[in-house]
Amino acid sequence: MIEIGFDVLNKGVVSQLLRRMPDKFDDIVITSANKAISAYRSEVKSKTTKEWSVAKSQLSDFKITRANKRSGGIAALAQLRGKRIPLYEMGANPSSIMGGKTTGGVSVLIAGKRHRFKHAFVADINGKFGVYERKGSDRFPVKMLTTASVPQMVTSQNTKLMPQFVEKAQKVFNETIISECESWLNVMGGK
Repeated sequence: MIEIGFDVLNKGVVSQLLRRMPDKFDDIVITSANKAISAYRSEVKSKTTKEWSVAKSQLSDFKITRANKRSGGIAALAQLRGKRIPLYEMGANPSSIMGGKTTGGVSVLIAGKRHRFKHAFVADINGKFGVYERKGSDRFPVKMLTTASVPQMVTSQNTKLMPQFVEKAQKVFNETIISECESWLNVMGGK
């Protein structure tokens, strides 16, 4: 969860608007929160795909709930959901089914680096195409290999992406509040 600060209230134009038109401030905060949450989603989508080598299609389940007055308060919500990503979708090499005795394993691209899974192989088992590894020395059972889910990648301490996202959202929030206050004060004839 991220929280956006209200340090911008100390700016002259904002405090002037609060004195002259306090009834407009809720609308300004709602507009600012909505722009900030949209900027947050945009930033998450662009940086996560670059940092983790994830396809943009993996970020399709990213919902935002816009702030409004009917919700009983002012809050904007971003929800990123996702399952663990099959390694096959992370640029598996080889990318075709490996028949017969397999040697050499499979390499995948995770976080911009190739990682080799020495005992893995590419197969279509029960209609599920993916990178598999045997659980023992027998032919079965096998386990489909996966990596972290997109929400886990976004909040990972290894990449330190989250502070960048929060910083961008805070910047957009502050800029929008100042811009909206200036616009309303200009409409009212006093800046």
